[in-house]
Amino acid sequence: MLELSSGLAPFQVLQQNDRGLASATLAGTCTEGESGAVEARVLFRAFSIEDWDWKTVGEASDGKWSAALERIPAGGPYVIELRPAGSARDSTRVKEILAGDLWILAGQSNMEGKGDLTDPTIIEKPNPLVHCLDMADRWLQAEEPLHWLCDSPDPVHTGQSEPLKLRNSNSAHAARTQGAGLGLPFASELVKRTGAPIGIIPCAHGGTSISQWDPALRDHGGRSLYGSMFRRFGLAGGRVRGVLWYQGETDARDGAAKQYRSRLEQLIGALRRDFGNPNLPFLMVQIGRQIAAPAREYPPNWNAIQEIQREFAVQPGVEVVAAVDLELDDGIHVGTQGLKRLGRRLASVAHSSVYGDRLSSSLRLISVQKESERIRVAFGNVSGRLLNDTRINGFSIRNRRGEKLDLIFDVTVDRANPSVAVIHLTSPPPRGAHLWYGFGHDPYCNLADQRDHAAPVFGPIPLKES
Repeated sequence: MLELSSGLAPFQVLQQNDRGLASATLAGTCTEGESGAVEARVLFRAFSIEDWDWKTVGEASDGKWSAALERIPAGGPYVIELRPAGSARDSTRVKEILAGDLWILAGQSNMEGKGDLTDPTIIEKPNPLVHCLDMADRWLQAEEPLHWLCDSPDPVHTGQSEPLKLRNSNSAHAARTQGAGLGLPFASELVKRTGAPIGIIPCAHGGTSISQWDPALRDHGGRSLYGSMFRRFGLAGGRVRGVLWYQGETDARDGAAKQYRSRLEQLIGALRRDFGNPNLPFLMVQIGRQIAAPAREYPPNWNAIQEIQREFAVQPGVEVVAAVDLELDDGIHVGTQGLKRLGRRLASVAHSSVYGDRLSSSLRLISVQKESERIRVAFGNVSGRLLNDTRINGFSIRNRRGEKLDLIFDVTVDRANPSVAVIHLTSPPPRGAHLWYGFGHDPYCNLADQRDHAAPVFGPIPLKES
């Protein structure tokens, strides 16, 4: 009889390669003295899949065995059976295995998820093709909430030197009313778009600054956020399709905006180096709104973080989606419905940039053109057209001190080019004026295209004569 020790667990998701094939390296123990070939087969709905009836995959010797499963096609759920060669009864079964793509969720509270859990009608439903490496390091079918910091064996999440009890015996689970996030909606939408199973690896932690995600702390393991994420990356098989990142609010609050750009560059570079993929997709959410921010924070740091994040969208493999138009559940956290929309936006961007569907991607600012008493703002990646069903809000013209100039009386979508928003002015803006979209902590912004991709916050953009 073969006992499986490492390499595969029930509900695990194996990362596929560019040809849609996954692999796994397994090891375990066997009856003392047992030796010889190890066989495996892969079943889907009780039948062996093509090229995967019983075949030799490894060898047993001296009470130990190892095996390599190669070229498992994307799909599932599979049952993988292992046995000593020729044995008709001593098989080991591992159920609910998926082959598809793995995505890491990293950042702070809006990635961790603070959406309402008390209304079951609005929570994203589990999907049989979406599994999760939960924070107790167990593979499970994914369900809300994904992040259970109290279950982690890593002290960076629990604040404890020893792991707390698992969710089934932890009274804190029963009382939880918040925790819906964007990860499950993202994965479910991506399954819908690509047909490939998705594995989620939640690693976010609320209230954290980007300096707390310092890659230099990788070797601190579970005592650092980056180290904990890197440990779980290895536990999941050492390969992922990409990383989702939603963070920045803390850095806007503590005045660390000046270092944010360099720290974000370091983080992306380290992820690509440590994860062994120089082109690793990095999908980022631009921070959205905050209510009742202290006066000392108003508003340069907040907008500075947003502008830094927007500008990263021009880098290869980096995509940025906006959240400024989404409703909040409290002073800073996006609500359940907004997180579902945000998850779908990220999936749409992933489908475009990672999986090659060029039909839908996040809006990008292309140009701002001043023309006497109007300003033309051109966007790229517009799906269909910019929407003009209601009055377009969010644009403002301001002087160098950030003071609003009351010059805008209407904003419309150009009939000849529906990727352009036209700002109509009562008079030409004065010298030194700047255009903003989403100025401040709590703007009302509603510009989006037909696929619900929202325009990003931007500014200040100098208004120069065309």
